[in-house]
Amino acid sequence: MNKWCGVTTGIVALTFASTSSAKDSEDENFGMGAHVPVACDIQTSDFDLRPGAGRVTGRVLETCNTNRGFQVLATHRTLDTAENVSVSYNHQVTNLDKMGWSVISLRSGARYGYVPVTIDTANLQSQLTLSFSLVAV
Repeated sequence: MNKWCGVTTGIVALTFASTSSAKDSEDENFGMGAHVPVACDIQTSDFDLRPGAGRVTGRVLETCNTNRGFQVLATHRTLDTAENVSVSYNHQVTNLDKMGWSVISLRSGARYGYVPVTIDTANLQSQLTLSFSLVAV
């Protein structure tokens, strides 16, 4: 399942400028610039966690062309008071917020590649589906 978030699509805009002086001259300046829209994506299947499973491992594919970086988010159902879920995303561990969404990682720079994910659960009372998305910053 593909997860799309913070994606901007569009046509590359090119700007052309030519300047010439009032005097006769064969020297002319020509400038060109381009604007590339930000495009970010995270591809993974949802992680389905069942009570008693303990640990689930997998990986996600990050693609983002902005040098400003992006945030990786996890969404899920609200967690009961006794339930605890931690996510190791590229070896950075975050405990999920009970409310149903958590910032998992802040990634800097443009990225393309697979990232390892390990999810540990404790006292899970019912099935939990964890979905990842990303937002360019």
